[in-house]
Amino acid sequence: MKTFRYKARKGLQETVEGTIEAKSRDEAIVLLTREGLFPLDVIQEKSEQPFHASIPSLLGISKISSRDKIAFLERLADLTEAGLTIFRALEILSNQPQNPLLRNTLIDVKESIRTGKSLSDAMEKHPECFSPFVMSMVRAGEQSGTLDNALRECAQALEREYEMRQKVAQAFVYPSMILSFGFLTVLVLLFFVIPRLEEIFQDLGGSLPFITRFFVFLSRVLTRFGWLFAGIILSCGIYLKNRAKKQKEKSGTFFEKIPWLGQFRRIEDTVYFTRTLGLLLGHGISIIEALTVASQVIRSAGLRKKIVEIKGSVIQGASLARAIEEHKTFDVLVLNFVQTGEESGTLDKTLQKLSGIYEKQLEHLIKISTTLVEPLLILLIGVLVGMIVVSMLLPIFEISLLVH
Repeated sequence: MKTFRYKARKGLQETVEGTIEAKSRDEAIVLLTREGLFPLDVIQEKSEQPFHASIPSLLGISKISSRDKIAFLERLADLTEAGLTIFRALEILSNQPQNPLLRNTLIDVKESIRTGKSLSDAMEKHPECFSPFVMSMVRAGEQSGTLDNALRECAQALEREYEMRQKVAQAFVYPSMILSFGFLTVLVLLFFVIPRLEEIFQDLGGSLPFITRFFVFLSRVLTRFGWLFAGIILSCGIYLKNRAKKQKEKSGTFFEKIPWLGQFRRIEDTVYFTRTLGLLLGHGISIIEALTVASQVIRSAGLRKKIVEIKGSVIQGASLARAIEEHKTFDVLVLNFVQTGEESGTLDKTLQKLSGIYEKQLEHLIKISTTLVEPLLILLIGVLVGMIVVSMLLPIFEISLLVH
């Protein structure tokens, strides 16, 4: 368990501070919300961790993949729909070949249920496997008697989220390969080709063109001090990675200000937020808890703060549409859909329909981005390699002209 120091609002005026133990920051926020508190700031207290304890996480051994989680929820939904008890279903699933960490988690959940706990309460002990969204959906399914439907819808939502993230990741695969091969080509030219040609130029004598002298100088620096540059880059990478969590909010805000990346992140977060909020509301989760959980699927630090402000306005009695309009959080389309959903009493269905609209926008943006970025990268790499090649050929052409 980790210790988190929090600052929260109790009621409309009183502000309280204290500490709470939880396995993650998300779990701490959910626990505070259940106690009737409105979290303003939740920070994990620092604790020293031996290096060897972090090795499994660094290697990815202790992680449970999204596919494993989705498959588990789907199979659990099938077994409960077939009439098996939760305990018997977990017993079957825990005996099947799968991720060792997931198997141990299921065994622990099964034992918790044996002692009389509900499935949602048993899941709360394992936030590394079950997100607040999953636990909220399971709790709603238990209360309404539709656990199998809740599990299936939860699995479908995670599946759509996984597929969307895969599409986003795949959009950057080809550009990344172009950059990698281009960078490798430049390194080969600077480390191996230019030093050989430099010896030929020295034997021939004469003055070299400026561009040739520039790349020869760059090649000398890299060949002699390449190990130093590599060490500096590696050290900077480790330093930035260690500070990534602390600087996540600032760096996220910086990237959100970049036009293309900002639009990309904004549409992606809108898809996840509207879909999650719609599903939770459709299963009877209160708007306050639904906003708390839905805000946690958002990666944008700026938008996450806005959602917290929206939740504060809703607590004070404002409608969701009015709170969105007041804090200028989303596009006009989102505001119009929310207003329509609240007036018609179908906010959950309206939000899910809205998520589908923005999902199509995101797919369209991915196609446009890959169509534009790929030729630009090819052109950039081609120009750079071409400059190096031309700088090496110019002295040879000059010597040929002098000979003739």
